[in-house]
Amino acid sequence: MNKHEYAKLLNFWSPPPEAGDPIGCIATTFTFESSFFENECLARFIGMESDPDSDGPVYLIELEEKLAGLKCASIIVDQHHCDGKRSLRWDLIPFRLRQSILHAKISLLCWANAVRIIIASANLTNDGYRRNQEIFGVIDIFDGVDIPPVIYNDIITYLASLIDKIDQKQDLPETQRMRSFFEQVENILETFQFPKDSTRRHKDIVVLPVLIKPDKTNLFEQIRTAWSNYSGPPKKAQIISPFFDPAESENLPTRKIWHLLSQRGQAKVTYGLTYEQNLGKDDQILLHGPESLTYKPASRVNVHVEFRKIEEQLADEKSKIDYRPLHQKSLWLESEDWAGYLIGSSNFTSAGTGLSKSPNYEANLFYMLSKKRNSKEYQLLQKRHLRMSSLEKGTKIQWLQKVNLDEPDDKSSPILPKGFGTIHLNQINGNQYLILKFIPRDLSQRFQIYDERDESLLYSEGQWLKERKPMEKQILWELNYFPSGVYVSWDNIDRSVWWPINVLDFSVLPPPAELKDLPLEILINIISSSRPLHHVLRRWLHKKKYVEEKGLKPELDPHKKVDVSSFLLQRTRKISYALNALKFRLERPVFTQETLNWRLYGPVGVKALVKAILKEAKSEEEKAFLIAEIALELSGVYPTETTNSLNKTQIRQEFRKIIRELFVDLKKESKVKDKAIKTYVKESFKKALHEF
Repeated sequence: MNKHEYAKLLNFWSPPPEAGDPIGCIATTFTFESSFFENECLARFIGMESDPDSDGPVYLIELEEKLAGLKCASIIVDQHHCDGKRSLRWDLIPFRLRQSILHAKISLLCWANAVRIIIASANLTNDGYRRNQEIFGVIDIFDGVDIPPVIYNDIITYLASLIDKIDQKQDLPETQRMRSFFEQVENILETFQFPKDSTRRHKDIVVLPVLIKPDKTNLFEQIRTAWSNYSGPPKKAQIISPFFDPAESENLPTRKIWHLLSQRGQAKVTYGLTYEQNLGKDDQILLHGPESLTYKPASRVNVHVEFRKIEEQLADEKSKIDYRPLHQKSLWLESEDWAGYLIGSSNFTSAGTGLSKSPNYEANLFYMLSKKRNSKEYQLLQKRHLRMSSLEKGTKIQWLQKVNLDEPDDKSSPILPKGFGTIHLNQINGNQYLILKFIPRDLSQRFQIYDERDESLLYSEGQWLKERKPMEKQILWELNYFPSGVYVSWDNIDRSVWWPINVLDFSVLPPPAELKDLPLEILINIISSSRPLHHVLRRWLHKKKYVEEKGLKPELDPHKKVDVSSFLLQRTRKISYALNALKFRLERPVFTQETLNWRLYGPVGVKALVKAILKEAKSEEEKAFLIAEIALELSGVYPTETTNSLNKTQIRQEFRKIIRELFVDLKKESKVKDKAIKTYVKESFKKALHEF
């Protein structure tokens, strides 16, 4: 938990000090807002500097560049809320279990030198992160940190189990990306050196994950096992939850909590509840919960149930009253010497605590400490507990239970039938296709699939039947944008359901229009500049816009754009400077294969520079000479290798590969007549390849 009593959860998507380059992230959530995740969470994680509202294409260029370098950026969302338009550079993955919902809020963020795990009550929405009363815990793992591996290993294993449920042995590209990311996270964690006495403090301070899923022990038993290793049974419990089992139910959690407490002597359970005044009755309030919360064991005399109020009308920084809905879920336990604080996603419901036949997938952190040996930490932990107030004497209680927004109603929130398997974007022979996979026995009747923008019909049951019920359908995509999903409708629903699209491979995605086929002049400026790509392009786009607005005649001759000189050596000075800068850039450590691919094959990479030279060179001799220079420059690049970076031998093999490609491209394109240039080019490539 953060050292401050209150903190902004979004801040923890930004890297800790000296974290290094971003590697990738995986997050889970129940409700979801794609624009919030992309523009706020991901933007902080990858270090975005531009703004989506004011910077327009510059923002898209920076987003493209930084997302392209990640090993993985994936969000797993419960199927009831898995929708939203987005960049296809990150995966949106529905969690589609019929009997259970994904309610866990886990974020696993990885940089080159640090791994961060966030367990929260907050969904990945604007309200969850900015409006609601929520709670979260943060685990930072880096070289030298005093933390037992069991904490993060259990959470990573839990996330891996979700991926297995999603994949069902299909080897989906999005799950392959997540598994590859896990491997890199584990490799990074293995490089960290932990103190040899890292178990020293665990007799006094303990942090344990409490994770719920259908095949796992319920929350109460997990807590009992953990607690019994350090103390006798707790005597007090304080529960905060916005939602509970229905009023007509047995309400198992209200019984199980008493089994967790001491079975002898005094014991007390306190519920923190939101409330409202009963209009016209000043001495009566409506507590938001079922009357079954009053349960206590009839066979015991020294046990008590207490109710305390939680305010939702709170003053902001300017003393303005604002409605801040309670969404925190927590359980405070206390014995004579020990205190424990459970925080996370589990509501005090049978499904949330793992007591029902079809429990939710939930994630919590359980903090335990000795009050005597850690008095300062105990006081700090107390401050994390949400403020509550006692009921005034003589107050009469009426019960008014809130609608449980964490348990969706399939009638008002229809889910995509299992028959609609997966949908991917792929490139085949230079054309883009949507690849739809069906499970024929589970398809709904009279289905129709629509485009996300104008909702034009893409495919229907009639076509599917006419084509003899194929399990896979390829649809040629000819529009000038790439869809992030399609709408599906079928009989018996009154609104369409989103079917998210992921890419088979990110190489099928073209760069933003502003990065496509950049002129050689701009590429040289970008490569030569020490400033970030989006800064250089911002200036160029402003200049281009100024020329267009003033009605100035644009320069159409590509040779004039690069300051054409009549002498080859003079003409290559500027490019030579760019090649030196390119060499410096390629020698910097690289931490993902994706980043290396961007530097070599991206729209401002080596192959883009070669393409521009082949297009704009003044003569065949100049073309061949400059390509040979690039080959020589590449052969002399010796990448810096640091902890957790890619192996330099592996990188240089990529350089050798691209040099051979340059040689093949030049043989196809060039028609050099000058013998001296021919000899120079041949010897240059021979020398370049010999370097490997």
